Amino acid sequence: ADYAVVRAHLEPLLPAFAAPGTRILVVGCGNSRFSEQLVADGAVAVTSIDFSANVIAAMRERTKGDPRLEWVEMDMTAMTFPDASFDFVIDKAAMDALVTDEGDPWNPNEATRALTSNMMASVARVLKPRAKFVQVTFQQPHFRKRYLEHAQLSPPEYSLIDHGMGYFFFEQTKLPAADAAAP
Repeated sequence: ADYAVVRAHLEPLLPAFAAPGTRILVVGCGNSRFSEQLVADGAVAVTSIDFSANVIAAMRERTKGDPRLEWVEMDMTAMTFPDASFDFVIDKAAMDALVTDEGDPWNPNEATRALTSNMMASVARVLKPRAKFVQVTFQQPHFRKRYLEHAQLSPPEYSLIDHGMGYFFFEQTKLPAADAAAP
């Protein structure tokens, strides 16, 4: 989904993106202009990661001179940022790449479950308490929800992005430590 399609769902979050000190992480950024468009909409600090050194080098070159954008070569399933570093983590179809070889969507293979579990553990770890994880995906909610469940995050809530074949916009909040520890 291009930014214009996703923007309507992001709109309630845009004032928070522009607040001084707000840090946003975009995982699996690829060569999309999504991070640049967040900055154009007022975001003050966007860090974008991808495991491809070539992609990160190209994005640094394309956006050099804009201090609001940072590009880091990193695997989203094993992030090395310090704990509680970000106010928002955004995934625009990055997890979709992890589930392409899931096999039976009703009973995904162990490798896919491990990758998505590692990604969600990394996301939860780098989010500040009460911070938000936002995801845009093609995958139907009844298949995606199982991948998003994490003890430190609220249950995933979603809405339909009614465009083309349809996308889904998920939101989760990192629970305060006491809530996450509760049975």
